[in-house]
Amino acid sequence: MKKAIVTGASGFVGSWLVRRLLENGVRVTAVELPGNANIKRLPVHENLSIVFCEPSGELSLSQIIKDRGFDVFYNLAWNGAGGPNRANYTIQLHNVKMCLDYLTAADSLQCDKFISVGTIGEYMAELAANNNIVSENFMYATCKSFTEKMLRIAAHKLSCQFIWCTFCGLYGPGDGTPNLVNYTIKNLLNGVSPQYGPAEQPFDFLHISDCVNALYLIGKSNTAVNSFFIGSGSPRPLKEFLYAIQQAVCPQIKVGIGERPDDGTVYKLEWYDIQSLVKETGFKPNYSFQSGILETAEWLKTQL
Repeated sequence: MKKAIVTGASGFVGSWLVRRLLENGVRVTAVELPGNANIKRLPVHENLSIVFCEPSGELSLSQIIKDRGFDVFYNLAWNGAGGPNRANYTIQLHNVKMCLDYLTAADSLQCDKFISVGTIGEYMAELAANNNIVSENFMYATCKSFTEKMLRIAAHKLSCQFIWCTFCGLYGPGDGTPNLVNYTIKNLLNGVSPQYGPAEQPFDFLHISDCVNALYLIGKSNTAVNSFFIGSGSPRPLKEFLYAIQQAVCPQIKVGIGERPDDGTVYKLEWYDIQSLVKETGFKPNYSFQSGILETAEWLKTQL
């Protein structure tokens, strides 16, 4: 891989991916929204160029970027991935169109591969829908699932290969969202007992460094596989992960397993299979969960 485009480049995953690509000698064109304050996350590097593009603007990305012949287009851009905007259908539907526009641009820019990302919440939303469970919390995941289906249809007649990558439980330095790992660590650091439901469902967590390494390996591979789950390969009951965080950060503070009611969310063990990822790319996580949690806790201490 010699040249890559990354949208959402200043986000949590995007900024880590840009650095990983640069470390491996890849020339990167980072795409960001005008006026994005997070642009400072990106390094100053001779192989990094930054372009600003408003998806709904008059000029398309293929008009703004003059270069051609890219190896990979990593589409990580998605507005309203967290917080109340997850349930905002206007924002979520706009994301669907944005991703389709980026796929069209990737083809015009002569990209060999278009990689876009989703969430394990897609499986949960589909399962809930099949069981007549309705919740606005699934608006984001449903739009992600719809986006994958639309991209597959749109990519059918294009020359660039489309690959969908599904994430689950990403964590690590630089992620300021109130995800489960951050919630647990922050409470423990503040001397507060975090509370959960029964936490018996299977789950998986992956350090951000291992995640972007997987994305890099998929990008440079010659695989014909068009869908990957990116995880550690070692899923286990969620409560085991929570107890592991407790032991790594603050063993003397109780973690309140079962102190909240079961929310009824169902997870299936087969969702976490990374066999195709390992077979096609040789992926192997470098971080143990304990080492990743210790590193994340050190970073979070600087944010308190």
